[in-house]
Amino acid sequence: MSEKKARRKNAKIIVLTVIAVLIASLCAIAGVLAKTDTAYGKIYVNDLCVGKKNTADIKTALEEKYSPENTNVIFTYKNTDFEVNGADFDLKYDLDKTSENAYQAGKGKNFISRGFNAVKYSLFKKEIPVEITFDQEKLYNILKEKATDVENPVTDTVTELKDGNLVIQNGKKGNGVDIDKIKKDVEKVVSKNKLTDKIEVKITEIKPKIPTAQALYDEFHKEPKDVEFSHENGEVHFSEHVTGVTFDVNEAQKILDQNKHNIEPYSIPVEITQPEKTTQWFIDNKLSDTLGSFSTVYNAGNYERSHNIALAA
Repeated sequence: MSEKKARRKNAKIIVLTVIAVLIASLCAIAGVLAKTDTAYGKIYVNDLCVGKKNTADIKTALEEKYSPENTNVIFTYKNTDFEVNGADFDLKYDLDKTSENAYQAGKGKNFISRGFNAVKYSLFKKEIPVEITFDQEKLYNILKEKATDVENPVTDTVTELKDGNLVIQNGKKGNGVDIDKIKKDVEKVVSKNKLTDKIEVKITEIKPKIPTAQALYDEFHKEPKDVEFSHENGEVHFSEHVTGVTFDVNEAQKILDQNKHNIEPYSIPVEITQPEKTTQWFIDNKLSDTLGSFSTVYNAGNYERSHNIALAA
């Protein structure tokens, strides 16, 4: 073998060796980074860097930055801006889920992918939105009060508990706030912390929403509960009993589906259950004895009723 060929062969060996060492080094670095018990270095929750923090520390940092009471969403209606505070529509930040999302960012099950992302997110920024929930119905009612000049407004569905039934009057199509679009806009603005962005409240033709049976159950269902009373510092405190209300969700949904085009009121039967010890039982059996020993009676759930009973004493 000539000296020239030998030098070429040695050069190739050196190059391959260097490449192998570099690959091995990168794999080793990636492996170390991939096994970290903190978020990768360039992970952000919106504009807040949470890199190199564990889930508990991420949550603590988020708690200092995010709260419903300090969140104001800007809406605009007919060129007039107004703000709605997050607490007014039950905005909630799910900081546990957000912290976990930030910690898990880039940490797939595949080791090669984890190693690649470990290097990638140690060099390049990745933003995670904050997880939120809110009461769409409350927000809708707030916005509806702002848009009181709507012509041919939509008529909302009305449901009331009456004579052992849920009586439902379907609404009518008309003009109103498109809450489905508003919901998406609010989720985008709040979850990405773009609170300077304005959300336009547009009026369009919409159909009234018919509640689901599950939504009605969540609203009206109650377990029966006895009247509660206690003696404290010469006073008697009591809270009125709770009447139990329940119904079969599956059967209720069938009734709703069958009547979605009904223009007349219709009913869903419910089961009403009185507790063993009602407020009247307390008045008939305990109140007279109580007033003989105590000066005042207070109903924790009804100030006016408490005041009247106290006067009667």
